[in-house]
Amino acid sequence: MKPSNLFDPGHPRTPRRRIILGAVLALLSLGAGADRAGGQSVVDATTYARAERLLAWHAGDLVAGDAVIPSWMAGGQRFWYRNKTLNGPEFVVVDPAGRAREPLFDRDRLAAAMSLAADTSFVGHKLPFQTFEFVEGSGEGSIRFKAHKKGFTCDIRGYACEVGDTLPDPTPFVKSPDGAWEAFTHEHDLWIRPSEDGDSIRLTTDGEELWEYGTVAYRPGQIIAGTKQRPVLQWSPDSRRIAVQRMDERNVGTLPLYSSTHTRPKGYTYPYPLPEDSVIPRFDIHVLDVEARSEGGPRAPALPHLLGFGHGGLGLGDGEVEGGRRAPLLRPRHTGRQEHHPLRGRHGNGLGEGHRR
Repeated sequence: MKPSNLFDPGHPRTPRRRIILGAVLALLSLGAGADRAGGQSVVDATTYARAERLLAWHAGDLVAGDAVIPSWMAGGQRFWYRNKTLNGPEFVVVDPAGRAREPLFDRDRLAAAMSLAADTSFVGHKLPFQTFEFVEGSGEGSIRFKAHKKGFTCDIRGYACEVGDTLPDPTPFVKSPDGAWEAFTHEHDLWIRPSEDGDSIRLTTDGEELWEYGTVAYRPGQIIAGTKQRPVLQWSPDSRRIAVQRMDERNVGTLPLYSSTHTRPKGYTYPYPLPEDSVIPRFDIHVLDVEARSEGGPRAPALPHLLGFGHGGLGLGDGEVEGGRRAPLLRPRHTGRQEHHPLRGRHGNGLGEGHRR
């Protein structure tokens, strides 16, 4: 894939330290290879080529096991991630409670199944996809992904694949565990709609730009690619309530970026705090009652954005019993220490007793 000339250090998956290190090494390389002529540096093609090898899309292949971006599986107890190895990427499933880690599938057998289905040669250490989704109803035994502009559906237990047309873009909604509802965002607020047919229902009314439910301000890379954000939220197991992140990026310093992809450069700005800033993005958690159509509810204390929530940051767990009712807890997943934040509201405790109007 040709790298974009838009440098977006605010993207959540950008390996910032690696890019900074690459830039520093490139500068050192330029300085070391430059000849002095008339007090000015002369950089030849060999030096440029040596510096180019330190750019992220080249140097990244020399680093293995440097990042874990979890995708939590059904139930929130296990996650999978794509791991870089010196022999190519692999997909790993992790059970934190059981301290277990193993390959999600045999990449060589999957490559053979893909080759048979598509009549094209694939190899296990160069699988042509970086992410996938589990097929509903397969018990996490089948996956669906896009490769070579085609849609693949593969059984990762029996190792058989089917090839269809190009997969549609991922829909920006989160389906309820019982499959009856889809939660999505529109104009900064959270909505739900029946999965089959029916009118959409608005659950919140006070969302605003830079302080919205489930999403954040779009980053330049997302704007250019036309990517839609999937709301950051968690359904309760009984599909009656939603814990949704509300990110506050108001008054956060912005970072300007310029894209010169086209003839006329285009400018973008987006919230990006620096180490010396006193205002950083923070979020709290709102628990919404689907049946009561409530827009209030228990919430956790405002937390820094570095903690994260939803698709890998916080989990909902059982908490202490108060007055005969159990108040669920928010469990940070990224931190090394155990922190628990009881969810309490003005009119009840936890997901069992949401705020009603």
